[in-house]
Amino acid sequence: MSGLGHHFENAGIASVSISLVRPHTEAINPPRALWVPFQLGRPFGSPGDVEFQKRVITAALKLLEADTGPLLADFPDDEPDATSGETSWVCPVNFAKPEEEVTGLAAVQKAMDDELALFEPWFEQSMARRGRTAGDTSGMSQQEMTAFIAECFNDPLPTHGDLPTADLIRLVAHDLKAYLTEAVSAQPGAAKANDLSDWFWNETQVGATLHRLRKRCLEFDDQAMQVLGNVLLVPYEYQRQ
Repeated sequence: MSGLGHHFENAGIASVSISLVRPHTEAINPPRALWVPFQLGRPFGSPGDVEFQKRVITAALKLLEADTGPLLADFPDDEPDATSGETSWVCPVNFAKPEEEVTGLAAVQKAMDDELALFEPWFEQSMARRGRTAGDTSGMSQQEMTAFIAECFNDPLPTHGDLPTADLIRLVAHDLKAYLTEAVSAQPGAAKANDLSDWFWNETQVGATLHRLRKRCLEFDDQAMQVLGNVLLVPYEYQRQ
């Protein structure tokens, strides 16, 4: 969206965008942008909080009053705690955080498969309650996804269908994250978005594998793989050096 801002301005159309990843916006340098300190996927704050969302939209639109640009402004407030006063959330499965890096393609896949199997009962509860899942974008089965991710640590990179490998990695990572976070959110208690993200990226085997894969992406000269490793695969706030 930041890149599109330049095209709109060149056509004589004033533009303003919402930024969730500040370093990315700084690099693209759009005409006008409002950075918000919210979870990815929530550019206006918590769902249902109409008054707060109006504040965010108003702050963004007020940037159109600036005489000159480029302009990157910071929204002053954090997202309200939408679950204040509710039962605190806990993970339904208690397992030790992996202390050693899993190596070998078969071991990497098995570690992910074992973890996903632990959460299968809760994922079924989530499906029964929601009737749908967000984790169906890649078109792969669960075993195909874990095998694909494991094979990404080998040369040459795997392929599946007609999509470029970088796009496939992004979709598979999205589906695996959706499976685990939807499963764990079926547990009683109020799970905030940042609770789920913190848990996934810091405590799960799938998350640990995607951290490693992010570094692997950066080893390639291909621009799509570089963008995947720098921006798209792991949220900036969770990236490890």
